[in-house]
Amino acid sequence: MFLQRHFLKVKTTELEDIERNLAFVLRSKRGASHDFNAMGLPDMHFRTADEAVNTLKIVVPELIERHETRLEVINVDDDFDDNGRPFVTVQCRQRSTGAPIDIVVDGSTVMIQFKFRSS
Repeated sequence: MFLQRHFLKVKTTELEDIERNLAFVLRSKRGASHDFNAMGLPDMHFRTADEAVNTLKIVVPELIERHETRLEVINVDDDFDDNGRPFVTVQCRQRSTGAPIDIVVDGSTVMIQFKFRSS
């Protein structure tokens, strides 16, 4: 993040910094702190698969647009694996280079994966 990169002199690429920032934002527990109330995903444990997908399709792009301005959200897609687990894929583009990035959120476990595709 900005403080780590500029004051601690940690050498990272912009993509690594974006990934670290979004991992922090998305993995934070929503409402756990007054300061971080607008960060994190809502609790998914008591939702059906359809409710989880519909919630994630709204919340994840909003969090990306609010907390990571270096990315542009292009498309949001959902899918279910063979076991019926829901997944939401947010397709983004890095504003400075145009590099495509997919952010995949598992609706059951709320695990987050970053997939960097070649342009």
